[in-house]
Amino acid sequence: METPHKRIHGPLLMITGIVHILLVVMPGVFGEQLYQFSKDLFFNINDGLLDFLLIEGMIKN
Repeated sequence: METPHKRIHGPLLMITGIVHILLVVMPGVFGEQLYQFSKDLFFNINDGLLDFLLIEGMIKN
């Protein structure tokens, strides 16, 4: 399929990506929903290095 404006796809894709990021991050749109979702076990799998405290050669939780 030939389009008359071949260079529109890249900028259109970039604008769509930026709009999606802004909609997710902005607090009035989906930011609160993402914040609540990030508290669930889906994202909160571990606390990083706080889960693996090495004390006297033992891993303690």
